[in-house]
Amino acid sequence: MKFTPSLIARLSELSIEVPSWAFGNFGTRFRVFAQPGVPRRCRWRAARAAAGAALI
Repeated sequence: MKFTPSLIARLSELSIEVPSWAFGNFGTRFRVFAQPGVPRRCRWRAARAAAGAALI
């Protein structure tokens, strides 16, 4: 596949959504599986989401 300018322009118009569960602990109603480095406060989660969006 060749990356032509028109293809790059079309790809840059895409928006990629990241699920909210990617920024927190996961689990079931019976147990939560804590992950190291998970942000606990809303501001920390928003900052992590912004950092992830900056990479895209």
